[in-house]
Amino acid sequence: MEVLLIATILGWIRGGKVANLFKADIKGVPLFFTSLLLTVLLYNAISPTSHLIPILYLSSFLLILAGIHLNQDLPGQKLMLIGVSINLLVIALNDFKMPVTEKLLLWTTEAEFLASSQALTHSIMEPGTRLKLLSDVIIIPPGFFGSGIYSLGDLILYLGIIYAISTKMSEKTKETGSINKRVSPL
Repeated sequence: MEVLLIATILGWIRGGKVANLFKADIKGVPLFFTSLLLTVLLYNAISPTSHLIPILYLSSFLLILAGIHLNQDLPGQKLMLIGVSINLLVIALNDFKMPVTEKLLLWTTEAEFLASSQALTHSIMEPGTRLKLLSDVIIIPPGFFGSGIYSLGDLILYLGIIYAISTKMSEKTKETGSINKRVSPL
């Protein structure tokens, strides 16, 4: 939610309008909604021991990547592609779970984490974790705007989203009809 708020404020600062977002030609919208549906199923309707968890998690990422690919002509898509790809690589190399810094345990116990729905798609880092620096290691502590634990891929993805929304908001609408040009008398 913080990303959307920042993007909207930047769009307004750039003289944009939220209404311009509804004019954006976003392709593959069903891919994004299907990814969201899979994520909702993953966290709410699937048994924590189901063998479907990694399949649903991977599928949701692949659908997002496909949607980004279809919209590569829109602003911010390259950043989004890089961010999602980094996260997918880390997840794929760590048993289809995003590793989280053990500093998470400053705010919760291991038992609470393992009992939460986050444990379906995340794991606490251990010595064998691959690509630790690209995992969820960037901490914004509780009480601060945007508090949470993020990966580099998350931040790059969020920058792409912010750029896309603020740019689309501030785009001037294209007028239909002829373009008036001044003709030089020379």
